[in-house]
Amino acid sequence: MISLRIARRYARALAEYTFPRQEHEAVRNELHALADVFRETPWLSDVFANPIIPRAQKERVLQTLIERANVGRTTAMFLHLLLKNYRLPHLEVIARAFAEEVDRRLGIINVEVCAARPLREAERRDLHRQLERLTGKIVRMREVVDERLLGGIQARLDSEVYDGSLDARLQTLRRQLLL
Repeated sequence: MISLRIARRYARALAEYTFPRQEHEAVRNELHALADVFRETPWLSDVFANPIIPRAQKERVLQTLIERANVGRTTAMFLHLLLKNYRLPHLEVIARAFAEEVDRRLGIINVEVCAARPLREAERRDLHRQLERLTGKIVRMREVVDERLLGGIQARLDSEVYDGSLDARLQTLRRQLLL
């Protein structure tokens, strides 16, 4: 498996190339679609990872994939670079790293919100506004209902967790009473 550090290096390099040309969204979408193809067709990664298969055959398979997916010139060049550097089997990880890099450059942060019940529209709007104020970034919110929570919400922003759940409040109260 490719290290995340290497995937991020490819993602940063691709972002450096695509942002000035305003191609980052198109390339992100094309890489995402191709990563889905690799996920749905596991043998495809095996073909590109197999050292026994001659490079010329891999080039033909890649060219067929590029033509069928109808990707742009930049994405096609990037895929050829990955093939040349033996990184094409790791397209899923690299595509995910590129999407994260694009979001980072656009000032977008992904937040997972866990709640005991589905949020009402007004609650969702208020929470969204508060999270944007807190982070100073554009928030892309994904809501998850976790019936194990007694009440309140938990928000996960990258590695940070803001826990406003009733469970957390009860834990705090329990610790205070035991002191």
